[in-house]
Amino acid sequence: MESPTTEAAPDTTRYREARDRALAWLVARQHHEAGDDRGAWGVDAPMVGFTALALTAIAKGDAVDRYPEAVQGGVDYLLRHRRPNGAIYNVEMGNANYMTSCAIMALVALDRADLGDAIRQAATAVASGQVMDPTDLRNYGGFGYEPAAGETREHPVDLGNTAFALDALHAAEEAGYFSPDRERMRAAESFLTRLQNRSESNPLSPEVRGYGDDGGFMYRVGESKAAETTDEQGRRVLPSYGSMTYEGLLSFLYAGVDKDDARVLGALGWIRDHYTTDENPGLSDRHNRDLGQQGLYYYLHAFSKAHLAYGHGAVVTPDGVSHDWAAEMGDALLALQQPDGYWKNDHSPRWMEGDTTYATSLALLALQNSVTGLERRGARR
Repeated sequence: MESPTTEAAPDTTRYREARDRALAWLVARQHHEAGDDRGAWGVDAPMVGFTALALTAIAKGDAVDRYPEAVQGGVDYLLRHRRPNGAIYNVEMGNANYMTSCAIMALVALDRADLGDAIRQAATAVASGQVMDPTDLRNYGGFGYEPAAGETREHPVDLGNTAFALDALHAAEEAGYFSPDRERMRAAESFLTRLQNRSESNPLSPEVRGYGDDGGFMYRVGESKAAETTDEQGRRVLPSYGSMTYEGLLSFLYAGVDKDDARVLGALGWIRDHYTTDENPGLSDRHNRDLGQQGLYYYLHAFSKAHLAYGHGAVVTPDGVSHDWAAEMGDALLALQQPDGYWKNDHSPRWMEGDTTYATSLALLALQNSVTGLERRGARR
């Protein structure tokens, strides 16, 4: 990886124009009807998670003053779904960790003192959901989905939930509303280590974690969302893939792991080898390239967050080409934007990206990270 370039970055005007068009589209899709959904976002299933992501996109897009009524409506919706323990989620849907984490990031992004208590209590609720039993080798240190009302099945922890939790707790800490417990951060680090395809550091047996050894990440211990394969010896491999590898890298940083740690460098090696803004790498195969479109906007959001957090200016791939990740991702997003301003995943509605408000919120957050990355290098305003 290279340090940020000292050359002038491209003008961000067209990215900002695309962002503003998307924000106008998104605000127009907020629910205004009387009832529990008032103030929410979500096409088929209005919910705290989608609403929080939309609010975060508005806040990070410098549009709070432009859309004050929409913002307040969204905040009111979130606060109506606060639970006695401080969590913020739709009880009938469950997913308390994911939704509360999204809500924390939205409330922090709005930067309002009157939301401080809600942020503190929500952060405490998220932190309390971490698995802290060291004898539970599959789950120790991680976070997972909680069951919906009436559900009895267990939900093992996973990297997606853990990444959202650590991102939210980091945001709350940066805003002065949360102090991380080092024991819990070390536990999170341990969980992340057990999800990385890196034999030098992963303490689990290959029979449990698979025989992958490329430095990338899987979804949970013993499970990848990419199709299982075998190595040359016929042994089981749980493939690494893009969105989880970027989430793994970001989560290592938020858990306090040094940038020059061998595990971080291993993840960076995978990222360098699989750099792309065209798909979620690791999910497609030669028989079905569309599989790589699964979770595309989630991937681009994770891609942008991790590059910003690490401080990358450019990524040099094995062929020696230097890639300006912020400009290339920004261009990719503009090419995917619909004429009316929104984004949708035409190739795969999996992982909720068939909901245009969700896909648009993720794309907006990624696009804003592109603008931030370019402006850090002196882009013309």
